[in-house]
Amino acid sequence: MRQTTRYIPRRAYRTEPSEDSDLVVALFRFAIIIAFTLSAGIGPVYTVDWPALVMGVVAAVYTLALMLAYVYSRQWLTQRRRQELLERPVWGLLLRRRIAIQRVSAVVVDLLLLTAIIHDLSRLGYMADLYLNFYFVVVAVAAIWFHREGGVIVGLAATLCVTVLVLTVEGQQVDMDALRTELPTRAVMFLVAGVVIGYLTRALDAERRQRERFDWELGMARQVQAAMLPDELPTPPGYELEARFSPASAVGGDYYDALPGPDGRLFVAVADVAGKSIYGVMHLSLVRSALREAILEGLSPAAIAGRLNATLAKTLPPNSFVSLFCGAVDLASGELRYANCGHVPPVLLRADGEADPQLLFTGDIVLGVEEEVAYAEAAARLGPGDCLVCCTDGLTEAMGSKWEPFDTAGVVGAARPVLGTGAAAVIGAVVEAAERHRRVAAIDDTTVLVVRRLPEGQ
Repeated sequence: MRQTTRYIPRRAYRTEPSEDSDLVVALFRFAIIIAFTLSAGIGPVYTVDWPALVMGVVAAVYTLALMLAYVYSRQWLTQRRRQELLERPVWGLLLRRRIAIQRVSAVVVDLLLLTAIIHDLSRLGYMADLYLNFYFVVVAVAAIWFHREGGVIVGLAATLCVTVLVLTVEGQQVDMDALRTELPTRAVMFLVAGVVIGYLTRALDAERRQRERFDWELGMARQVQAAMLPDELPTPPGYELEARFSPASAVGGDYYDALPGPDGRLFVAVADVAGKSIYGVMHLSLVRSALREAILEGLSPAAIAGRLNATLAKTLPPNSFVSLFCGAVDLASGELRYANCGHVPPVLLRADGEADPQLLFTGDIVLGVEEEVAYAEAAARLGPGDCLVCCTDGLTEAMGSKWEPFDTAGVVGAARPVLGTGAAAVIGAVVEAAERHRRVAAIDDTTVLVVRRLPEGQ
């Protein structure tokens, strides 16, 4: 039975902006209210102006309502209830437009709250002109939410608020002459901040959307690749087969297969298609269909390699190729006829543990490079208890701390002690040893296919 680590996208493709930034802004608004309240408490006793009092209450109620709505939508608003609300005219409009509504209202509330608080603080002799810098926060938030256009509009609104303060805060301990002189410069700064932050946010959003689209395509490619792998491996009498496929961060082109031929022989194949993402999976589909068709026709491994090469050479673009190992096992005698087309040499391990392992390599080039290639065919034999370990370069090229590859020596060292315990134990030992050896993140898929001939009497 094969073991496959299936790919699950880290996150779904979002069609609605996140509300995380809304909560941050709400916390900032809450902090402003607390700071204003504390400043009034530690200063001289005075009566708060009604604009500051009203806006403080409005901002506090608005922030509380936003928090409650956030908690309700995340914890208690079920999909069924949401659908029911969407069917109502008023609630449906509010739900569909809730992000835009709450963000526009947040900007308006914050502008009015800051204006009222700065106007009130100026009566106490505070340097209220310094608090005007908080308008930059509102402009930056608007540019993040609504991009360049929103930043410019809120920059103009902030300029209007400062103008109102300049015209209304007369006779206070604010240097009004300096502030009036500074007003044009401050207005330009508001607008520049909105434009620059808006452009940066738009660029970051485009990058995020591109990354999410790539993640979505990656997930689809993974599903297609996993669907092309066999769900179950054959269980011929006297043999056991196991396979494991572990994807890397990027979609590769690993493929393996095992199926009986028309003459009763067991055909096994492991391939690696050059190319990532959808590009590699498209070629993988071609390899799978052509390989299975050739096997079911009863062709020899060399003839199968020649058939695939002729097909791929006409189809693959330049600088693309496929490595392949294809073998046919006579179940009665254990004779293995194979062709190796530039693939990682499989390792044939003997049951006695003393004979040197045999690397199955014929010296032929990969598929799809030259159209007319005569591939060689060689022979080996699986005796009782012998084990054939096939893998892709994602395993043998696992790099250690000193940039030394795991290589076939690592495969032999890990598999030999557990030969007598079964094919599943061999795969587990090899993969675990490769992961212990690895010190660099995998950039290619790892595939291992094991064919073990059972000892006599089992």
